[in-house]
Amino acid sequence: MNSYEAVIRKTLEIERILSTRYNACGQTFGEKIHTVRSKLPPQTVSNLYSLLDQRNSLIHHPDYKIDNRRFQSLASKTIRDLQGKKERRLGKKAVIGVGIAATAAGFMVNKLLKR
Repeated sequence: MNSYEAVIRKTLEIERILSTRYNACGQTFGEKIHTVRSKLPPQTVSNLYSLLDQRNSLIHHPDYKIDNRRFQSLASKTIRDLQGKKERRLGKKAVIGVGIAATAAGFMVNKLLKR
């Protein structure tokens, strides 16, 4: 896969996350970022606009040389931030505890509904 295709795939993945998880509206990547920027941390918004600028430069300027490794790294970090993947910082026991609590809550709701 060439860098052009890799950039397009990553930005489409980010657009999908913005649309499904944050209810972003708009037809373009930039419009989607604009509609959800108030819901996101400033650094994530900054990263999104950086990715947008790089993608647009690649598409609209044939002589633009993108640093594909840097782009992919920033895109992957931004995707993790958008998905809220903080489990690694909590530790294994905390994640297991959350799962047990959710299971117990579901059991109680189920039991109450059967009455």
